[in-house]
Amino acid sequence: MDRKPTVSLTASVEQGLLSILDTGLPIFLVNLAGEVLPAIKAGLYQSALTFCLVVINTLIFQYYYRKQKRWVAVALPVMISTGLAFTMHTLAGSPQPFYSACVVFLLAAGFYTTLGYFSKRFGTISVIGLARMFCQKAVSFIKPCSQRF
Repeated sequence: MDRKPTVSLTASVEQGLLSILDTGLPIFLVNLAGEVLPAIKAGLYQSALTFCLVVINTLIFQYYYRKQKRWVAVALPVMISTGLAFTMHTLAGSPQPFYSACVVFLLAAGFYTTLGYFSKRFGTISVIGLARMFCQKAVSFIKPCSQRF
């Protein structure tokens, strides 16, 4: 069941909002060991940067995936994310920007590969659409099981 997904700004924004929880919250918690105000600032900064990057990269992903260029759809956002992470950590004076970029590379490669799988398997990358689909499948699985008892 190989459906062609449409390029959706809404799905990209949903993925961006979800990414805020994945990055902004951990950055806030890591920096919370010091003072609260700098931790909030770091968390908000990371959240805003991640949101913008994920929305743009997800739009790029959708565009190339729809054109049936799946390697480009995954590789281009991963390269953009990794390059930006390396540049930002280098300019910020991080002690090991290469290792920071390696972590971003692994996370981005996993994220966009998973989006490719969901897009191919379910025809959507919308967080709400996928959640609705999984809930329907769970209910349809549980319903026959509950009738046995």
